[in-house]
Amino acid sequence: MSHGLVIVGGSYAGVQIAASARDAGYAGRIRLVSAEKTAPYHRPPLSKAYLLGKTERESLSLRGAAFYEQERVELILETPIHGADRAGRTLTTAKGEVLHFDQLALATGARARALPATPDNVLTLRDIADADALREAARSATSVVVIGGGYIGLEAAASLTQLGKRVTVVEMQDRLLARAATPVLAGFVADAHRARGVALILNARGFEFDHDHGVLTGVRVREGEGPERAIAADIAIVGIGVVPNVELAMMLGLKVEDGIVVDARARCLDSTTGEALADFVAAGDVTRHPSRWAPNAAPTLRLESVQNATDQARVTGATLAGTTGAYDAVPWFWSDQFDLKLQMVGLPGVPDRTVPRGDMAANRFSLFHFRAGKLVGVDSVNRPADHMLARRLLASGTTLTPEQAQDATFDLKSAMVSA
Repeated sequence: MSHGLVIVGGSYAGVQIAASARDAGYAGRIRLVSAEKTAPYHRPPLSKAYLLGKTERESLSLRGAAFYEQERVELILETPIHGADRAGRTLTTAKGEVLHFDQLALATGARARALPATPDNVLTLRDIADADALREAARSATSVVVIGGGYIGLEAAASLTQLGKRVTVVEMQDRLLARAATPVLAGFVADAHRARGVALILNARGFEFDHDHGVLTGVRVREGEGPERAIAADIAIVGIGVVPNVELAMMLGLKVEDGIVVDARARCLDSTTGEALADFVAAGDVTRHPSRWAPNAAPTLRLESVQNATDQARVTGATLAGTTGAYDAVPWFWSDQFDLKLQMVGLPGVPDRTVPRGDMAANRFSLFHFRAGKLVGVDSVNRPADHMLARRLLASGTTLTPEQAQDATFDLKSAMVSA
């Protein structure tokens, strides 16, 4: 008896695996299993439009009911997986039900890194349940502390500031976005937040929550070597990174190294032999994959982005259908904060030269990053055309000099033509 494909994870990657497998000719049974109550949905709006009340639940769906019907994808919600048997090719649900499969795709994503034993109203923001809790708490809040100066924390800070809340961002590093953005872009973002009323505390040397009978009342934090500061807070949002959901992969004896290790075709590897397993694949935030885009010539990387989830899932679906191909898409990201649309392409790390193009004072510019004379990344602020062209420039390996990038009269498209 054929059991077909089971996809674990109601994520961007999970839905795209199903769609791409069908597009590539996969004719077998497909079941998409999610632990959440809600059908797969768009997550980026949770810290922006949804938190601001500009978007509601019904507009967040990734695919409508017609997609699942037309593509013959069985959507199984509220079904956490608690056990797995690789040899027997079975999964066991939290209710004790057994799901048989011929092929398995893991799109289990990542969960917000949490702090132990926190008071009420210390929240994270990763899924729609988190967003609902934050929206409700924000109704009566006046003061918010965001722990962590990454993109999610800064997006939430921007949204809550626009809702009239007094917001303080606490970051342990000496700058915002220390792991996610170039120093020049991070400096611009910091100035933009300060100019719009967000208080920033950098170089924080630890923090503690104050509470009244278990309900948050404030946060105490020390900035550098300075004295401890007490900040009143009705809400604290903890945005200190994520943890990849690798537990199921470990049960199955798959190779795990800060993510599920996969090859360029998204096939999982045996934890003992390193052999690629044709019937076990993975995609999205949870994977660590080979990439020529990894900074510092690292052999593999793990990316947390919608682009990575969907592009890698396309390759995954094709692999399941027996089509060959390798995942090699250039990484790109975006973030909306206040009236700023930030669009980033490439993984420049800390480049050795950065040149601006456009008008930084008017919040319409791009930053072109070079290492050893080679273009390695472009950050754009309110310049979407630059971003789209930058994706083509990096993907094609076009030669571009810093002088050309900085020269506003130089036609960047001409570099593509001459490549």
